[in-house]
Parts: sequence; structure tokens; C-alpha cells
Amino acid sequence: MNTITSELYREHIGAVLRQSLGSPIQTNACLDSADQVKVSSKILIIDDEPDIVSSLSKRLEFAGYEVASADEGGEALRVAIKIQPDVIILDIGMPYEDGHGIAHRIRSNTRTMFAQIIFLTARIGDEDRRKAMGAGAYGYLTKPFKSQELLQMIQNALTDRTF
Repeated sequence: MNTITSELYREHIGAVLRQSLGSPIQTNACLDSADQVKVSSKILIIDDEPDIVSSLSKRLEFAGYEVASADEGGEALRVAIKIQPDVIILDIGMPYEDGHGIAHRIRSNTRTMFAQIIFLTARIGDEDRRKAMGAGAYGYLTKPFKSQELLQMIQNALTDRTF
């Protein structure tokens, strides 16, 4: 069984156990190799579209991640400082402050600066991509996207994370 398949299998089993037993279960305190990361990593979703936040949250929780969300910049930084996420999934087009500005504020705070930021946006232009990378993004995905592609990017971001 390849690494991705075995991880998805463990994530599925953990989700089934959590649902059937009604309590949180840590399915893999440690995975098979030193190159892999904890399934229970924390992810913060920052997006102003409730439907996107809801569907992403469900998919990521099913995959075994702890998920929090925020729908604007001020709240995003407060939540990020509180939970200190491993990965942040960030939209660009939001009211009050765009994702680039939020990313800069996250990077400038000592409690959040090491979180891996993945931009997930409808914006396909090169300028937005350059700004995202300039703000310290780990990755950039455009909507529509495949959930498996996002999950793989998250896994890579967690593996590559530096402290």
C-alpha cells in the first residue's frame, strides 16, 4: 500500500471510530516514518464564503485534522494567535483586508510566523501569485480545485514545515 493510500485508510478508520464512539480519538500519535507528520495537525481556514468554509472544514476534519475558521483579517489573526495552526488556508478576495495583507500580518507575528500558508483562491493572475509568494505562501491553488490536490499540498506543507 503506498503512503497516500495508507494515510487515507488510517484517516478513514479514525473518522469512522470517532463517529461511532462519539469521542475524539487520536488515531496516529506517530505515523510510520520520520518523514510523515501527525494526522491531528491544526488548520485554520480564512475565507469569507460560508459554503467554502463548511465544505473545506468537513473534508479536512474527515481527513483527521483539527480545523478552525475565520471570515476576515482581524478575526483571522486573533484565531491564529490563539490556536497557532500548522497550516493556514487563505483566500485572497475578502472584504476589509485581502489575503495578501493577512498573510503579511501572520508572518510578522512571532506566534504565527511559522504556519505554512496555502492560498486557495479564484484569482488566477500572475500578479496575485507573485504577491502571495512574496507574502510567504507555501502554495497557491486556484478554485475550482480537487480536494486530493489540497490534501497533498497540506501534507507536503506539514512535512516541509520549519520551526
